[in-house]
Amino acid sequence: GINAEYGTSLRSTMKSILLLIALAFVSSILAQDTCPRCTPLCQNGDGTPKTCGDNGCGGSCGTCASGQECCKGTCNCVPSCAGRNCGDDGCGGNSCGLCSPSQTCSNGVCTGTATVDCTGRTCGSNRAGGSCGSCSA
Repeated sequence: GINAEYGTSLRSTMKSILLLIALAFVSSILAQDTCPRCTPLCQNGDGTPKTCGDNGCGGSCGTCASGQECCKGTCNCVPSCAGRNCGDDGCGGNSCGLCSPSQTCSNGVCTGTATVDCTGRTCGSNRAGGSCGSCSA
C-alpha cells in the first residue's frame, strides 16, 4: 500500500533531484570560458613601451593628445603651418619659414617691410615673397 507508493514516490523525487544537480554541475563546467585569452601587448618589437595604438586584442595602448598622431606606438607632434608664414610649427621647430632680415615674425606672420635678399643665392626664395631664380633639379 501506502508505504510502497511513498517509497516509489521518494525514489522518483530523489532521482529528479540528483539529475538536476548533475545538470547544474555540467552546465557550470560548460559555462566556463574555454577560449584562449588574448594578452594585451603594449610593447614594440624592440622592447620600448607603446603609448598609443592597438594592443593586439582589440583594445588600445592609449591615445594621443590633440595635435599629435600615433606612429608605431609613439605619439608624435604633427607640424602645422596653416595661416603662418614664419615661426614655430607647433612642434618646437621654426619650420613655417623665416622672414626677411628686415622683418620680424609676430604670431606666425612676417611684419615690417620686406627687403629682397638673394645674397649668395641664384635660386629659391628671396625672403620677400619673390624668387631669386629657378633652381635646376
